[in-house]
Amino acid sequence: MKKNPIRLVFLVLVVYLSFVSNVSAQVWAWGANDFGMIGNGNTTTPQPVPLSIGQPQITAISAGFSHTLALQGNGTLLSWGNNNLGKLGNNSTIDSPSPVSVQNLTSVVAVAAGEQHSMALRSDGTVWVWGSNGFGQLGNGTSEFNPHPLPVQVPGLSDVIAISAHQNHNLVLKADGTVWAWGYNQFGQIGNNTSGGNVEVPTQVLNLSNVIAIAAGNRHNVALRSDGTVWVWGRNVEGQVGNNTTTTTGCQCEPLPQQTTISGVSQIEAGIVNTAAVKPNGDVFVWGGNNLGQLGNGTSGGISALPTQSNVSNVIDLELRGHHTLARLNDGSLRAWGYNFDGEVGDGTNNTSGCFCQPSPVTTSVGAGNALIAAGYFHGFAAKPQIPTITGLNQTLYGKNVSFTFDNVTSAGTTSYLAIDPTTTGLTVPLGYTILPNQPAYNITTTAATSGNIDVCLEVPNEFDATQFSLLKILHGEGGALVDRTFTSTYIRRRICARVTTLSPFVIAQGPAATAANVRIAGRVSDLKGRAISRASVSFTDGEGNVRTQRTNSFGYFNFEMVEVGQTYVFNITAKGYTFTPQIVAVKDELTELNFVAGEDF
Repeated sequence: MKKNPIRLVFLVLVVYLSFVSNVSAQVWAWGANDFGMIGNGNTTTPQPVPLSIGQPQITAISAGFSHTLALQGNGTLLSWGNNNLGKLGNNSTIDSPSPVSVQNLTSVVAVAAGEQHSMALRSDGTVWVWGSNGFGQLGNGTSEFNPHPLPVQVPGLSDVIAISAHQNHNLVLKADGTVWAWGYNQFGQIGNNTSGGNVEVPTQVLNLSNVIAIAAGNRHNVALRSDGTVWVWGRNVEGQVGNNTTTTTGCQCEPLPQQTTISGVSQIEAGIVNTAAVKPNGDVFVWGGNNLGQLGNGTSGGISALPTQSNVSNVIDLELRGHHTLARLNDGSLRAWGYNFDGEVGDGTNNTSGCFCQPSPVTTSVGAGNALIAAGYFHGFAAKPQIPTITGLNQTLYGKNVSFTFDNVTSAGTTSYLAIDPTTTGLTVPLGYTILPNQPAYNITTTAATSGNIDVCLEVPNEFDATQFSLLKILHGEGGALVDRTFTSTYIRRRICARVTTLSPFVIAQGPAATAANVRIAGRVSDLKGRAISRASVSFTDGEGNVRTQRTNSFGYFNFEMVEVGQTYVFNITAKGYTFTPQIVAVKDELTELNFVAGEDF
């Protein structure tokens, strides 16, 4: 068999992963499989044609150096592949080409796989790491190469809302818009104006604020600010910073965040030698190395130190980890480009000569409707999840960019979500609303019997402007019409929630602009130690006895839109195990920091 020329260089150092899924409820994977990263029980055979590995309950995937992490709808994790240094998290160091359970972790909402380590974010805002600590990845002030086969909490980190990992360092975003990093710092990855050695505890990235998204690259990092600007730090030999410079002396890096030349961005990604961005209209821009067709503009060779537009549009989600890129369009179909020696683009082909790549986007053969994708070093993945839904009160299911909370499940079943083109539902749009074609839209169904409310929350990546975000609403299909069922939104998470009693299509629309007489009231509910209280009931009553109520999200935040000014309201907070004193609030203008602290817990 002809040896892969790229992997001959990187195989000892790097074997990342990515996957893809098909029209039915299952997980599909393709590409190289040297360490069993595909998860089908095989450790050697590459798969240029997408292969079903089942596991429809998986709702998010992150691929590491030679292993894979997968989030299940119930908030627990699976892992598979190489288990050197215990990065599978199952209290062993034995490889597994089939999924095994990560131990001692529940209520997980996001996962991130590094080279020899793994990371998870729980719904309480804490971060957990396992595997290698050779570069200080555990964040506990030490570094050594002993196995750490069980998850441990990173000390001193709270209120984290997003995580990212790559090679041997970690990156997290906190609810206050600050970014923190730790681990390997040879190329200034930590962003604290130093380079070299390891940084063994979470350290704030300097000169960055109001950040709404992060992405860790192999030796560089990227952050998106709320004003739509993109900031990059770390290695810059291939022009990863995107400001028309390359740094080839000294540390070959920029140890402080530098602004790129692109703006008006709503999503960011980072790979081995590339950085990428998506604009709200679904256009994609890539910069950095292009020897493997990474720019996606039909060329290969050289570098681009300036953002270059790829030949793809209507992109909802972008995934980049290695040298190939996956893009999910608004109908859930996939496009892919870049390195393709082992069939990384997932269309059944492989390129074994020339640039060993597909420099123009091609259609991946997994069909439309995919609700999630993930890209890794030599693989790709996508899925249409089907989540087991058990009986009980307040049952929450977690997915990538989506979550569901049932007040009461009276009979077990499954909950499925399928990506749809929001412009083709055939349902009547309410007057004054405009359907947004490049925002997530899903047809959500369940076979479980339920009673009470169902809270459906979508993260809306394709919007960076706070003012525009405040106009976004969730419309829910009811009969032959779409109905506004929005009950809360949180800009820092770019999350919008609807409260319904049945499930069907959910789409994002721009709603009518608020009048001068209506404002937003938002804030946070916490305990005496400042810890978020999730699922707390926040209600307020006007002078006529009308009551509005919603629950806080996982980080204790609430958000009421269209509150009439010039009135006095009585706010009441209730949460099991805590007491609160009612507050009287006279609303004269927008209130975005109306915070409530529990008087005592019992």
